[in-house]
Amino acid sequence: MCAILKKILLIFVLISTSLISFCQQTLEVELVSISNIYFNCDGSEWTHKVIVNQKLLLKNKSVYLNLSETNILFIEINCHKNEKRQSNYGDNSVLIDLNEIDLSKVYSFTTEVTIIENGECYKDNKIKWKYSFIIKKINKN
Repeated sequence: MCAILKKILLIFVLISTSLISFCQQTLEVELVSISNIYFNCDGSEWTHKVIVNQKLLLKNKSVYLNLSETNILFIEINCHKNEKRQSNYGDNSVLIDLNEIDLSKVYSFTTEVTIIENGECYKDNKIKWKYSFIIKKINKN
């Protein structure tokens, strides 16, 4: 009887360890770069705000999400010029179904935000920014 209990206990420990490892699987989303594709306007003071599943993501930084809690990434990007006399603003959003990408590999993608100047001298000129991301599954210990 003692041998059977030891086997049951061993099986329980193995299953528990596997479940704990699964629960600790984490998704890392990194904002690799923000680059200007074209810039046909006055001024260079721009603010970029990136939100991933309601978490702020800074350039060259990462946010971490528990894979057991989400299967969708919702990325919101806002960009505006810091000027008091006018407001130039652009935004974009990306929805990624994590079930549709191969998380055994690093997944990279880009998206763009286009802004149309509304100032007097540069009215209707376009500014375009490119945002590059990588997504990878990691095991956090």
